[in-house]
Formats: sequence, C-alpha cells, structure tokens
Amino acid sequence: RDLDEAVIEADRCIQCGSCAAACPSDSIGIDDIDGKPTLVKMCTGCSRCWDFCPRSGLRYERVLEEQSKRREGGTSAYAVRADDDAIHAAGQDGGAVTALLGALVEAGEIDGAVVATEREDEPLRGTATLATTSEELLEDAGSVFNQTMQLDEIDRLVSESDLDDPDLALVGTPCVIQGATALQSFGREGERADVALTVALFCTRSFEHDRLTSLLVEHG
Repeated sequence: RDLDEAVIEADRCIQCGSCAAACPSDSIGIDDIDGKPTLVKMCTGCSRCWDFCPRSGLRYERVLEEQSKRREGGTSAYAVRADDDAIHAAGQDGGAVTALLGALVEAGEIDGAVVATEREDEPLRGTATLATTSEELLEDAGSVFNQTMQLDEIDRLVSESDLDDPDLALVGTPCVIQGATALQSFGREGERADVALTVALFCTRSFEHDRLTSLLVEHG
C-alpha cells in the first residue's frame, strides 16, 4: 500500500522492476495497460518492495558502502569509444558499452548481457532482451528512452534461453543499477540469475512510452 500510494500513484515509478524482483511471494506483476507494477495476488506485508525501490525506502548509503567494499583499487575515469567502425556507428555515444560487452562475451568472461532494445511491433517502446553474442549486441546497440523492467525480466529471459546458471552483465540507467546492486547485496540470494557486471549509463531522464509518443505527435 505504501509503495502504491507514495511511488506508483504519485507518478514517481521509474519502471526498473526492483519491487517485483524483490517480492518473495511473487505478488507483484506488471500492468498490461500502463506497464507499471501492480498486485497480482495477496500481499504478505513483508515491505521488501518498499525497501528495494530506488524511489522509496532504498538506503543509498548502505548500497554505496557495499560498493566501496568491492573497489579495492579505487576508481578511475576514462573517455573511450569503440575502435570498430560498425559498433561506433551503431552506438549512441561511441559504442563503448557494446564493444566492451562483445569483447567479454567472446572472451568467455560473461555468458550474455541484459540490454534494452526497441520492439519491432511498436516504435520507440523498449523491451528487455538477452544478447549472448557480439552480433546480437551490435543489433541491440543504441539508446531506448524508456525503462523496460529489466530487473523483473532477467529470470524470464534466462529461462527462455539455453543458458544454465549464466554469468550476466546488466545494462541500465543509474536508478536501475542502484536497485540491482541492492538486490545483489541484500536481496533474495540464490533465487535470481547471477549478475556478474553492471553497467550504468548516463541518464538525464527516461520517458514513459505513451507520454513520449504523445509529445512527439504534439510537436510534429
């Protein structure tokens, strides 16, 4: 109830899927109409959806503390671009993420990556997909400007693939990666596919599909 009132009804939901992924009773599903979380069966009142939602009870200082423990050698900053012309042309800002993930897949360091791509039947609407080859990653390169409930989609994507206990990369906006980090560190250990690498993209805003298309129609 708190999540519904303070986040979903208040129009603060960023459609990351953290609440559905965190729910131990699978009581939260995705509404077919607006694509937002909704109850699909009785809530047990455990409050985990609230605790892991990046727009409600998620304790950022706890997540940051956990992240800092993993950074033994500190942090560095680099400006990069893909040196492959095809990847560079397909990417939104140089194709660095596509090139990085493709190299990791080919080297056997990861088994695939959960990324966002545009649905074929509905222009500008993003959908979560699992790319397991560098060719698939190239096909899915570029930006999608709405959230795709990646965190709730990971298990389904893995179950529909031929992968067994894969090591995956997850690409998402910073709020999605915050939720993913919290779930990895404090969530349902052993019950979710293993995310070996998270990649947070620069983001200023993410649009709901219907609002985005209405805006484009309104402004020609």
